[in-house]
Amino acid sequence: MNELTPKEALKWLDGTLAEFHPRESYEDVLRPMKWMTINIVKEERAAFVGALKILLKRDKKSPPNLVLDLAVHHRLTELKPELEAVANAMEKSDGYPAYFREFVQPFRNKLEKL
Repeated sequence: MNELTPKEALKWLDGTLAEFHPRESYEDVLRPMKWMTINIVKEERAAFVGALKILLKRDKKSPPNLVLDLAVHHRLTELKPELEAVANAMEKSDGYPAYFREFVQPFRNKLEKL
């Protein structure tokens, strides 16, 4: 079996997320995503972590909660430096909308669990 690349894992992740209705609540997306990502984390951890890193850099229009929640759920400690950098950037509105500042403390609280 060929190893998955981060870009291939991101393509899988994007395709999986696209299957959810845009009006579904965050919790209704997160619950199945935790379950659906178990195998990719077990079998292709490095690629999945790489995909989440790309996602963090790419998508600054929505809070990075999905990446954080998946990282905490699967104990993807490799993402901690990137997630800390995201929290700092959100706090400074560096590439993120100013209103994201209100999400920083809950984000940091959850990050402590990683």
